[in-house]
Amino acid sequence: MKLVLFDLDGTLLDTGALYAESYRRGFAEVLEAPPTWEEMLRRKPASERSFLVDWYGERQGALIHDAVVAAYDALAEELLGGFFEGVPEMLDALRGEGVRMGIVTGKSRRAYASTVRHARLEGFEVIVLEEDVPQPKPDPGGIRKALREMGADGEPGVYVGDTPMDVEAAHAAGLVAG
Repeated sequence: MKLVLFDLDGTLLDTGALYAESYRRGFAEVLEAPPTWEEMLRRKPASERSFLVDWYGERQGALIHDAVVAAYDALAEELLGGFFEGVPEMLDALRGEGVRMGIVTGKSRRAYASTVRHARLEGFEVIVLEEDVPQPKPDPGGIRKALREMGADGEPGVYVGDTPMDVEAAHAAGLVAG
């Protein structure tokens, strides 16, 4: 296969501690009784903003998201774990084999801008972010958008992610999930 799309957080980049602390601070800034990390994870967030809006409504969800992204930006240098071990070498090997690559993530444009200041995200033909699609994964829209932008509709490929939502989105878009 000469086409691979990747999720970003939890797949290529170790952002677990960064997101946990960013959400903790964002919730605490806006809510009198913030949810626990476990309560948040039960919501199965597939994107930064949309699950907050679904949970708390447009106004409060947007306020929480703004606070989360501000915390993310402030903490990224300290807490962004960078690429998981072996990822840069894998990406270099795929590039060397002529594999076309892209990213489809639920990360917001603002958090992505902060991320690229601290992690080398180069060599991807397309990057689809939360704001680029109307629905988050498991909806396949983000993957389909990436394929269209790459001129790769109908080509065999793989989507690599770290959640069941990634697998569901990949299969719905006609890709193998890895």
